[in-house]
Amino acid sequence: MNKFKIAAAATVGLLLQAHAFAGVYTGSSVTVSGSTASGSVYATRFSSDTRAGIGCYLGAYVTNADITNTSANVYLSCSATNSAGTTYSCYVNNPPAVWVTMAASINEVSWIYFYGDAQGHCQGLNVEQNSNNL
Repeated sequence: MNKFKIAAAATVGLLLQAHAFAGVYTGSSVTVSGSTASGSVYATRFSSDTRAGIGCYLGAYVTNADITNTSANVYLSCSATNSAGTTYSCYVNNPPAVWVTMAASINEVSWIYFYGDAQGHCQGLNVEQNSNNL
């Protein structure tokens, strides 16, 4: 009987633990380290920090104005500034289509991580959509 009570208590404890973590907030403020940056859009936007910010920009441009010979191009840039004012930004012309999709999906539940080289050319982009970032 005693083993049954211990097992029952352990099971209840595990069930309660699962509920305790429901709705957990893991959003983080902006981190900039060398040629990498990350942070939660929501945590950054609604913090009392007036310096921090993170996001990406998508744009398109034409390389030739001649109506018969135009070439559309996509431009992606990401930038971040932490609470100390340290900034990192990178850009890429004609990024992979999956990067365009990921950058276009950024919203208030996004956690963004990007990195590049010393010249500011983006080499990687990760976008996580998760309610934990709210």
